[in-house]
Amino acid sequence: MKLMRLLILFILFFAAANAQTPTDKLYKIVRTSKTDSDRTNAAMNIMLMATYLPPDSILFYAEKVRAIGQESHFLKAEALGLAGRGYALLVLGSRASGLEYALKALKIAEENPDPRVLSMVYTVLGVCYPNNAPKSLEYTFKALKIANNGIEREEKSIITGNIGFTFLRKGQPDSALKYQQQNYEILLRKNKVWSKSFISTSQVFALTDLGNTHLLLGNIELATTYFKLALKATRTFNSDRNKVVAYMGMVNLFAKTGHADSAFFYNRKIMNLAMRNKRDGWKVGSADSLYKYFKSRNKTDSALKYLEVYTIAKARVDSNQQETKAQTLSFEEDIRQKELSIERKQNLQYAAIAVGLVSFILLFLLLSRSIITSPKVIEFFGIIALLIAFEFINLYLHPFLEEATNHSPILMLLALVCIAALLVPAHHQLEKWMTRTMVEKNKKIRLEAAKKTIARLEGDEK
Repeated sequence: MKLMRLLILFILFFAAANAQTPTDKLYKIVRTSKTDSDRTNAAMNIMLMATYLPPDSILFYAEKVRAIGQESHFLKAEALGLAGRGYALLVLGSRASGLEYALKALKIAEENPDPRVLSMVYTVLGVCYPNNAPKSLEYTFKALKIANNGIEREEKSIITGNIGFTFLRKGQPDSALKYQQQNYEILLRKNKVWSKSFISTSQVFALTDLGNTHLLLGNIELATTYFKLALKATRTFNSDRNKVVAYMGMVNLFAKTGHADSAFFYNRKIMNLAMRNKRDGWKVGSADSLYKYFKSRNKTDSALKYLEVYTIAKARVDSNQQETKAQTLSFEEDIRQKELSIERKQNLQYAAIAVGLVSFILLFLLLSRSIITSPKVIEFFGIIALLIAFEFINLYLHPFLEEATNHSPILMLLALVCIAALLVPAHHQLEKWMTRTMVEKNKKIRLEAAKKTIARLEGDEK
């Protein structure tokens, strides 16, 4: 019996150790599949799955997709990873950095055109520009045009949802409503897709946006219906973030219709979730509303309690924004250093190839028994070899010199002059040896040629 239990435990342990998550399987497809479309779809699904995750998770998935794309020379995955990184940086509060990476993704995507990849990159560019900027809707409509020409996929719901949200923020509810309804209809048709969490979260956001739009239009009954549907959609996928979004919709509804007690009820729900998840961003809005609610009812103690919660949460949010900016800058610098390291390795390889090629030519000219070479040719190739060798040494030693000189331009220049001072005399000595060797070789070739000519002439005389 004990043996059987041990065997079962071993099997379970082995299965757990070797189990692959859906994401792992998608990574494997991106890395190894021989079909271009399968690899693209897998990379897209990873990025779609990450859309509603916290920004640090989006960064993690985006960086992994980009790295796999770069390692396997699959540029479409690299473009998607860069676009995902741009979106994450935007969410972290760095719009300029997000736009920078989205534009890098666009360059790669345009050079390796694929409708789905271009559509996703255009979508990210659309949100990276401010909502009131013409470029925002320009890129989003470009994404929609591509999505309308192909098979209806999940990203089309993101695109239409973004357009609807943009119009809502601009105070154009009629235009917003058109695209929000398209978004919701797409999500209803996509109920059986691979990611229930994606569909459920998208539905909560879409229904809440529809409720807010009808609220702005004065359609209270329709707004109430959509807000209730958003609440119902939160039961499909257990996510506190989804619940907060739906509860905020109910707060807006009851605040608009003058039902303060009902708005208070949902604000308390948001506050409870904020406390449980330690999310200061969620606390700020609900604490402010709760403070005003209790103040209007002369409940001073409760009002002061939530005023304190609001003040502390607001201070933390402001502090976290500054910290996030610092982390974003640090993250960008890490990425930049990695890219510089890769570029430096490539430059070293190119320089090594050049040194090897010139060295081979010089050795061939020196050792060839049939080619007469002038000193000027040797001198020309010698100078080229000197320049390439100097550049190679400079590339190799540059990081160490920067660290040793603390990035001082004067000290860096002095160090390079010292290297050149060592290289130039060595080059002169080597050039003299090569010229001497070449002259001796040329003499031998001419002597052998003369002997052959004399021998031939003597044979002709006989």
